[in-house]
Amino acid sequence: MKFFNKIIFSFLLVFLFNISFSNAEGIYVNNNKIQNTTPILIQNDKAFISVGDLSVAVGGSISWNKNEKIATVKTDDLKIEFMNGSNTVKLNDSKVSIELKSVLKDGKLMVPATVLRDFFNLKISWNYKTKNFLINSDEKSIVNTIKFSQKNDTAKLEKSIGPDSEKFSFTYALTDDAKNEKYLADGKYFIFKAGEKGNITKGLNGYFYMNVYTFDVYYYPLDAANDGSGIKKYSNGKEISDFNKNGRNTIHSLIATTHMINDIKESDNSLANFVYTRKDNINKEYLNHIPKATYYYYQASKKENNILKPQFEIAQNASTLDVYIFLKKENGVNIVQLPDKLIKTINMNKKN
Repeated sequence: MKFFNKIIFSFLLVFLFNISFSNAEGIYVNNNKIQNTTPILIQNDKAFISVGDLSVAVGGSISWNKNEKIATVKTDDLKIEFMNGSNTVKLNDSKVSIELKSVLKDGKLMVPATVLRDFFNLKISWNYKTKNFLINSDEKSIVNTIKFSQKNDTAKLEKSIGPDSEKFSFTYALTDDAKNEKYLADGKYFIFKAGEKGNITKGLNGYFYMNVYTFDVYYYPLDAANDGSGIKKYSNGKEISDFNKNGRNTIHSLIATTHMINDIKESDNSLANFVYTRKDNINKEYLNHIPKATYYYYQASKKENNILKPQFEIAQNASTLDVYIFLKKENGVNIVQLPDKLIKTINMNKKN
């Protein structure tokens, strides 16, 4: 009887699975978990991925025509238009049929996940036990929290750049998210400071941004401007001469970060060994002692016994790019303004 009940229970599980929706726990690309995703949709044993997450997974850009309900994903090689309720897509200049119709759910266009396999030649799988959706990933190797590895990730950087990597020496600077940038695809990046080998006088040349999902690499020289002069993209060991741009607002946020790191290094070379990460806010009391403005905030940490320990906080004026370092001391804080190296001492127990 127990065996018979077990068969019935198994049948019900399969039946329910095939007629209902089931959300995935995580989406992984090259073993790294994509952050802030729209859950994978499982309908009748078929997986659907949001076009936004598909774009991140392939290192592309995305646009949405809300009137016609058409989403367009572009990469260096492909342009794909998905229409709600249709299983016909426009692939570059040709119309192609896909396995299932796209569906609009909770305001997000969901498309058959098999397009990752059919159009981008990526290996995909769905683990019904863990509810993880894997893209070029192995369940045993996936990571939820992305951490930089000096040996492995520097090697990936050099491999993606190819022969040009021999011109530079690389130092890991920080991990940061790029969103709505003008040139970089949305995603998470390892950022490396780059100095030209054998050129001591020139020092820091710029920054290399490696996408942790696709391993595509973008080079931003220190003097990069909104017109994109000097910005390069590398993939699979070669430079992409005419690469797809994200086409969004600006490069200001990333350039601000690179200037911040450079200013700090120039003020005290020992601070170049710290790890800098973005923050949503810092101690509000600090902000009472610097000019009112829009700021980017950072946390500076130092590795001790393989653990990152916070050391000090930073505010950077989004307009002037002036940097304020807040160094705690007994009963107060020293505020160091860069690049002028102006120092202001604040007693936190007294009102100014």
